[in-house]
Amino acid sequence: VDNGAGWLAVMLEDREQVLALRPDYSQLQGLAVGVIAPWRPGRDGDEAQFEVRAFIAGDGAPEDPATGSLNAGVAQWLLGEGLAPSRYVVSQ
Repeated sequence: VDNGAGWLAVMLEDREQVLALRPDYSQLQGLAVGVIAPWRPGRDGDEAQFEVRAFIAGDGAPEDPATGSLNAGVAQWLLGEGLAPSRYVVSQ
C-alpha cells in the first residue's frame, strides 16, 4: 500500500497472529512493513474490526504505535477490494 510512504502490507488470518509477531528487524532490510488482520466479533469483541501493527527497520523506533500513513493506505486497499465497510475501527 503506497500513499507516499511505501508500506509493504500483509494480511493475516486473525488478530492473534498479528499480536504474536516478533519480527527480526535485521531481516527487514529497510522495509516498512504493516500487518493487518480482521477481528472476529465472537472471539475478539466488537470495539474494532481490524488489528494493525507497523514495523520499521532502522528508523529508531522499531514499531510505530499509530501510523496514519499505513492506515490510510490500508483503508484504500480494504475498501477497494470490498474487504471492509465504508466505516470501520482499527486497533493498533
